[in-house]
Amino acid sequence: MWNLIKTILFFCFIGCATYGVFFVQLGQMTLAGHIAEVWNSTVIQKKMQQMRAGVESQLAQKLNRALANKHHNGSGETEISDSDRQELETLLRKSQ
Repeated sequence: MWNLIKTILFFCFIGCATYGVFFVQLGQMTLAGHIAEVWNSTVIQKKMQQMRAGVESQLAQKLNRALANKHHNGSGETEISDSDRQELETLLRKSQ
């Protein structure tokens, strides 16, 4: 019974919040209208472009650094160091 009451109250809250956001006028527009107007403003769009450019440049730098640190033997395969080779041989012997 308690779960039914909680569910009904939850849906009532969601319904009231939806009504308030989309139908109650705050000045000339609803809250959703104000949010859409701010989001589409030139200031916010410029900030979003700057943020995208910053993220893209950081990602490109990290990818270039990762590719520069990767050692290849020419065939596209990563070289295995001698200590790694010994550890792998030890592990294989233990597993047999």
